[in-house]
Amino acid sequence: MSDKVRFALVLAAAWGCVVAAVAAVLALAVADLPEREAAAFVPVLRDRAPAIVVGLCLLLLPLALAVRALMRHFVTAPRQLAEDARIMLVANPAHRVPARGAAGTRALAATLNDFAEANAALQRDVEQQIREANDRIAQARQRRLDLQAQREDARGNFQYLLEQQRKQQEEQQQQDSGDPSEEPGLPPDPGDLGADGYRPR
Repeated sequence: MSDKVRFALVLAAAWGCVVAAVAAVLALAVADLPEREAAAFVPVLRDRAPAIVVGLCLLLLPLALAVRALMRHFVTAPRQLAEDARIMLVANPAHRVPARGAAGTRALAATLNDFAEANAALQRDVEQQIREANDRIAQARQRRLDLQAQREDARGNFQYLLEQQRKQQEEQQQQDSGDPSEEPGLPPDPGDLGADGYRPR
């Protein structure tokens, strides 16, 4: 149901209540009169019926203004408040509820806005903590990669040193196992010769 149709129905119901109240007052006034005065009062009412109808029709304008103000404060404002709250909850958390309607509705709108601000601040805090945690995880991963690279380098250097040491040991063993005096082309050691210049047998 649209707002215009709802407004028309409420205005018609209010105007009907006013007409019924006027009719009830006139009926009670006539009922309390004696029969002779009542018989004289009824023709007067009949003669004044057009003026009474015009007066009742003129009541429509202030009645419409009053109904419109009441509906804006107590019907439209709470419905718009619910729509704004649904927008904040589902579509746009940054949306805020404008203050409108009766005092209670405005207070509720302010409370919803305060709740939305607190929720946004909490969300920002959580996002900041998540970013900091991700940064710490990235730094720890980088440190682990650096340590692995350093360990690989140390392992390579250690293997290189072992290989160099092994080669030096092999060369030393070859030098220690060979006799330079027995090699062909080398003169005999003077300490090994006798007095006559010959090697003793």
